[in-house]
Amino acid sequence: MELLFHRVYEMAEMMAGLVTADCDYCFGELDWDSPCVDRCLIAFSKTSLLGYFCFAHIAIHERRRFRKDPELVDVETEHLAFERYSIPHKRFEEFRQNFPRVEDEQDAFYPWMLDQEEAFAQLWERMTDEVAHVLFGNRGFLLEFNLGLAEYRRRRRDRPSTRCAIPQWVKKAVYFRENGKCALCKKDLSGLIALDAKQQYDHIVPLKSLGANDPCNIQLLCRKCNLLKGASPARTSFIYDPWWK
Repeated sequence: MELLFHRVYEMAEMMAGLVTADCDYCFGELDWDSPCVDRCLIAFSKTSLLGYFCFAHIAIHERRRFRKDPELVDVETEHLAFERYSIPHKRFEEFRQNFPRVEDEQDAFYPWMLDQEEAFAQLWERMTDEVAHVLFGNRGFLLEFNLGLAEYRRRRRDRPSTRCAIPQWVKKAVYFRENGKCALCKKDLSGLIALDAKQQYDHIVPLKSLGANDPCNIQLLCRKCNLLKGASPARTSFIYDPWWK
């Protein structure tokens, strides 16, 4: 997976702010009428609810920026992003030649975006992949995200999702994120140090509390921590291993 990190940390910070705000707004913007989105609540998907969430809000933010705050748009930065991601597009200067009736250049930014909507959608998809990649590694964000989602589901009177088998690709991703250790107590679960290590994959927000069967709602725990967590509605750790010591 090639990562170019175009405005990724800016967007990641925006997502972090959204999940602590009004859940009706931030989760209500997802296209719940789409079977692909709604199914993410009950069956694991590689797109994931986090991916749908990021794309929806990146698209909303960017459309608003071009429409209401054109002074914040740097056309050359947009061109550079298209070129770095190899996305075919019509340059603004070319579009401007066919849009002479607008005297102020900034007034043509939003029409250009609409004209190149497919190219911008591809750019937002690439940004989404990278933002979700960064946020999937942040357990604190995932806790807030899944708590907000559970509250949104509670308000719309959802039924709890039925437990299903966690796919191996989800387990591998979570194992890699946790570095083979229990997310709570940091016990080694690789089997290389402790031979009695038993890996248990846990829903950060339990299904009975309206947690989702989604990759971003899973963490790796040891058996002891998983049993202790059973009494709490949602819990994770903010402790991470340093890259070097």
